[in-house]
Amino acid sequence: MFGETEVFEILESNKSNLIAEDLSRNFPITLWTRIEYKNDSINRVEISDQEIISVPSLLISKGFDTSTPYIF
Repeated sequence: MFGETEVFEILESNKSNLIAEDLSRNFPITLWTRIEYKNDSINRVEISDQEIISVPSLLISKGFDTSTPYIF
């Protein structure tokens, strides 16, 4: 449809659980599994393009393979 086919990897349950637990510790999650961005406990910071570019390196250092988008 858009010219390129995306490849996704479905994570094993233990990796999915680790990501979900990490998100839950860092963000207020609603009962319908959405991040409650209006909650005052969320710290908002501006980040630069360079910081965004460094995200794959951070994920790699935590053991994630960033060559394939993840679905969890």
